[in-house]
Amino acid sequence: MAFPSDLEIARGAVLRPLADVAAEAGIPSEFLEPYGVGVAKVGLGAVGAMSGLSRARYVVVSAITPTPLGEGKTTTTVGLGQGFAHVGKRATICIRQPSMGPTFGIKGGAAGGGYSQVVPMELFNLHLTGDMHAVTAAHNMCSAMLDAHLFHGNGLGLDLHNISWRRVMDVNERALRNIVVGLGGRLDGVPRETGFDITAASEVMAALSLCTSLSDLRVRMGRIVVGYDGGGSPVTAEDLEVAGAMTVILKEAIKPNLMQTLEGTAALVHCGPFGNIATGNSSIIADQIGDTHQRHAQPGDAEHGRTEQSGYGFLDIADGFPHFRLYKVDLLLREMGALTGQPTDQIDRIVIRRPVPGGGRTGRGVDAHR
Repeated sequence: MAFPSDLEIARGAVLRPLADVAAEAGIPSEFLEPYGVGVAKVGLGAVGAMSGLSRARYVVVSAITPTPLGEGKTTTTVGLGQGFAHVGKRATICIRQPSMGPTFGIKGGAAGGGYSQVVPMELFNLHLTGDMHAVTAAHNMCSAMLDAHLFHGNGLGLDLHNISWRRVMDVNERALRNIVVGLGGRLDGVPRETGFDITAASEVMAALSLCTSLSDLRVRMGRIVVGYDGGGSPVTAEDLEVAGAMTVILKEAIKPNLMQTLEGTAALVHCGPFGNIATGNSSIIADQIGDTHQRHAQPGDAEHGRTEQSGYGFLDIADGFPHFRLYKVDLLLREMGALTGQPTDQIDRIVIRRPVPGGGRTGRGVDAHR
């Protein structure tokens, strides 16, 4: 009998009530905001309400720089989180939201695979609660304000050839990487070269993942540099008076999303900054919620763990991770298939024992993290 596809497995899942999943993870039910079937926002008040609870063990799952075969970081993270329950422990996993660009490209979805998936899988990979679109709107609000400022006289003296802020969208669109805006008549803006990036690469996404409150996010929005004036001084979103509007657009996106794995383990899904240019992790706020033991934990209760997927290449995040994630790191995982260039099920044990290209680089990554 053929092994079922990821989609078939996901669609056959029997979901637990999210209130039960939240209770097991220590999240008070009064902070759950249901979004249809299978997902709920977690209100920011949960951070303060859970601050007095005991800390969980912190597990980081990462890999080497991605290869065409993929490294299976999310699958490992989900499987590890589910595995805790089988040895008498509790766990919460924290993973990033997928971008629809890679989802519809070669990479595919990011819910895991096989029997290690976050469900509902379609909801996870497509829009979820709209956070990606909120980041897109906030970013492009700044872009629109910038071009409006140029149109109305450029009072800040922005150098048209030194504007770093572009636009974003959540699909892969090669033809829009480099464009010219402001064409048309006099009322259609100032002609200049710019372009589009993907939403996950936005600085707004990075700031959202690193903020600890709405007020902190407001400060971070204001510090975004959009370009430079004729004298080389930076011009910020605060200078454009758009930081407040950007923050308001993100007032719901700042709340983490609660979902579950195929076996009913709590999964906090939030943010999606790329690992090669940003942090490559989910949010600090999701960390603060997931890093606590179940409510009313008593001595002798099952130990609580939290697994987190760290994206892109481990060397890119190894040095920075402990500095902005102030918890204990217990584990690093990587996949041999990426270095040997063979599918995992075709790798012989003898091959694994031999030196492989890139093995030294991985070793240096482990040393750096120590």
